[in-house]
Amino acid sequence: EIAPGAVEKDAAIHVLEKRRGSEAMLVLGDSANDAAMFRLRNDPNMRAMAGLVLHRDSALKLVDEVDCVSFGMANVSPHIRALLAARRHLRKTS
Repeated sequence: EIAPGAVEKDAAIHVLEKRRGSEAMLVLGDSANDAAMFRLRNDPNMRAMAGLVLHRDSALKLVDEVDCVSFGMANVSPHIRALLAARRHLRKTS
């Protein structure tokens, strides 16, 4: 969690991104309260990818809202590397 108190994670990420100007970022979540954060992947100014860490059945409804799904945090890294490589390749060819 990066957002204290009543600040939503997606709003906190917007503020942080304006300060940092990252080449790309990955947001990870595992429940419905992460849906707004996952929508950052649709913002062309954010350069964000969304990953669902599947820990529980209730998270299944979020599968269509993300770029990758992993079963547990230990399995996230290979997905991240593959997505970043694909995005770099697409930028070079477009």
